[in-house]
Amino acid sequence: MQISVPWPTAVGVCMLRHPMKSTQASALKHQTKQCRQSPNRLLPPKEPQMTPNADLSIRAPSPAPRRPCQNRKANVYHGVEILGTCQSQPWSVFKTTKKKHAPTVEMPFKTVLVALAALNAVEAFSGSHPLQMKTVDAHTARAMMAAKGHAVTTDAALFDEQGFWFGHFSVGASPDLSILIDSGSSDAIINPGVYKPSKQAVDTKKTFRIAYATTNPDGSGQLSARGEIYTDTIGQVGTNLTVPKQYLGSITSPTSPPTFPHDGLIGFAHKNQDSVGHPSFFTNLCNQGALAACRFGLALKTDKTGTFHYGTVATNEIKGSLVNVPITDEWAVTGDITVNGEVQESSVSIVTDSGTTVIFGPSSQVRDVFDAAGVKYTQDSNGITGYYACDTPPQIGLSFNGNNFNVAPEALAFKKNGNNCTASIHGTTNFGDIWLVGQAFFQGKYIDHNYDSNTMGFAYLN
Repeated sequence: MQISVPWPTAVGVCMLRHPMKSTQASALKHQTKQCRQSPNRLLPPKEPQMTPNADLSIRAPSPAPRRPCQNRKANVYHGVEILGTCQSQPWSVFKTTKKKHAPTVEMPFKTVLVALAALNAVEAFSGSHPLQMKTVDAHTARAMMAAKGHAVTTDAALFDEQGFWFGHFSVGASPDLSILIDSGSSDAIINPGVYKPSKQAVDTKKTFRIAYATTNPDGSGQLSARGEIYTDTIGQVGTNLTVPKQYLGSITSPTSPPTFPHDGLIGFAHKNQDSVGHPSFFTNLCNQGALAACRFGLALKTDKTGTFHYGTVATNEIKGSLVNVPITDEWAVTGDITVNGEVQESSVSIVTDSGTTVIFGPSSQVRDVFDAAGVKYTQDSNGITGYYACDTPPQIGLSFNGNNFNVAPEALAFKKNGNNCTASIHGTTNFGDIWLVGQAFFQGKYIDHNYDSNTMGFAYLN
C-alpha cells in the first residue's frame, strides 16, 4: 500500500509516497530529493546550482501533476516547514559561506532530534583488512584481535543526563570531551570555545550554518549556529579507536548558550548520512578495518548507565538471542504495537533513533493504544499526551516477528507528580504513519545496528 509519510531523522523530514522498500531511501536523510507520488519509486536528487558568492537556497520541487496537493496547511516542526499531506520534503540545506578566496560548499541543513546513545569500544583489526560479512560474538572478536597482537578494550561506560547519552572522545588537542551520541546523523559538531586544533589539523577554509530543533528532552527548543570546518583526529577515550583527518565542525556563533549539552555531538549513521561529502567517524572505522564487523550495539539500562559496543554483539549482556529484523531504511523496520502483549496496531513503520528521548506515534493510533491500555489523555495543538497512575503502569510495547518488547516502566514514565505519571509516548500528526522510537524504548534493551547484514537486532538486557 502506498503511504504518504514524513521521514523523521536527526536531519530532517521527507514526505514520501513510497512503501519504504526502496534502497534509494537510505540517502534521503542528508540529500535533497524529490518526493513524488509515483508508486514504488524515488526520483534521483537534483543538485542545486550554486554561484561562488551567492547564498544557497533550495526550493521545494513542484508536486507531481497527477494528483494536485489539497488542503495545504503550513506547520513548522524541527525547524522545518511542512505543507499538509502532499508536499515535498523539508529539503535540507546546510547553507555554507566561504572565507576569503575559498569555494562555497553544499552541506545539508540539519534538524537535530534529541537524546542519545553512547559508546564503547572494541578495537579490532588495524591496517587495510577487508570487512567481514559474517558476524561474531564478543568472545570471538576479542580472540581475533588478540591474535593480531592488539590490546583489547571492550566496553566504555555511558552516562545519561536529562535523557541524553554521552561518551568521552579526544578531538584534536582536546583530550577528553563529553559528546552526545546520535545514531541518526553523521557529523561531528563541537560547541563554541571547546575545540582545540592539533598540529595535524587542517582548516578547510569553509564555514557552515546549521539550524536544529528539539534541543530539550521534551522535544522543544530551537537554535541555529555557524562555524568552521576542519579535519583532525578523533578518538574514543579509553580505546585505540581513532580516525585521523576526520571532518568536523567547530561552532563559532552563537558563543552562548552551548549548542549541545556538554561539548558537542557525534553521529553514528553510515556513509549516506554525512553532510560534508565525507564519511562519518563510524564509517571511517569500518573502512579502516578497525572493527571485527561493521556494526555497533547500544546497551542502555534504566538506571542511567549503559555501554556501547563496536564491531560485535555483547552476548553476555542479553537474555537469549537477538531477534533480527531487516531494515527498510537506515534503522527503520516494520513491527507491531502491543498492549498487554496483544497486537493493537499491526505492521507499522518504525524508525529507531537514539537521538530522540521519547516515542512519537500517529495521533489516531496513539489514541487507540491509550484507550486499550486504560491511559487517560489530553489533546492540544502539540498532540496527545497520556497520563496514568504510577503504581499501575500499562504494558505497551513493540513486537518483531512475534517477539514482544515492552517499554520498561521506568522509561514509560516521562514525568512523575506524586502517583500521576506522564507517559513518554506522544501522539502527533507530524510524522504521518511512522512511529519514531527513541530512548524510552531503548532502555532495558540491547539494540544491535548491523550494516553488514542490513538488520537490527533486539533483546532484553540481563
